[in-house]
Amino acid sequence: MSIHVGRVTADATVKEFESGKSVVNFTIAKNRSYKAKGSDEWKEKTTYIEVAYWLGTGVASRLRKGAVVEVNGWEDVRVYENGKGEHVGVITLQADDIVVHSSGSPTTNSED
Repeated sequence: MSIHVGRVTADATVKEFESGKSVVNFTIAKNRSYKAKGSDEWKEKTTYIEVAYWLGTGVASRLRKGAVVEVNGWEDVRVYENGKGEHVGVITLQADDIVVHSSGSPTTNSED
């Protein structure tokens, strides 16, 4: 189990299956600042984590782009080959608990 705090990168989506189960999917970004060895310059590194939450869909409406969230669950890594033939690793998390610390901005629908 691990805990991660980050910002939601895009509004969460809900996927419903024929079996009646639903999953909330979203991605968080975690930023870390550091100084490179032998340098006084600060650098920033961002890690992205894809999150799946199977325990209810009610939280999805609060998982808007920019929201600060804390997620607790089990990590895994998914690897795939992109269009350039490169292998890409993706950190995934099966969340058991989500705490929304601040809300993101409401999105507007340009089709209205």
